Amino acid sequence: LGGGKSGDILLKISLKAHAHYTVDGADLVAKVQIAPWQAALGDKIDFTLLDGRKIKLTVPASSSSGKRLRLRGKGLAKRDKSRGNLEVELQITVGELNDNAQALYEALRDLDKNAVD
Repeated sequence: LGGGKSGDILLKISLKAHAHYTVDGADLVAKVQIAPWQAALGDKIDFTLLDGRKIKLTVPASSSSGKRLRLRGKGLAKRDKSRGNLEVELQITVGELNDNAQALYEALRDLDKNAVD
């Protein structure tokens, strides 16, 4: 270029951290918080893909924290023009409990104790 010598150019590329996604090769990992009843009973939740499109994601019944739901081809582009996967990791969270919710959790605990005995 401009009469200079031919040669290789070496570039160092760094990825800036994203608020919702982490990168694992060409795969993306996103953590999503769900309520205990969504994990136990299953549900459809709203999820926004990296490109901004919104989808309904199916949470299977009897899911546990750490379970990963794989969305094939929704990750980063690869050299061969294919795409990596997006793995959505479920994180079960319990918010502040009102009196009714507290009573229901206590009833569940008691049912579980009776089932074991």
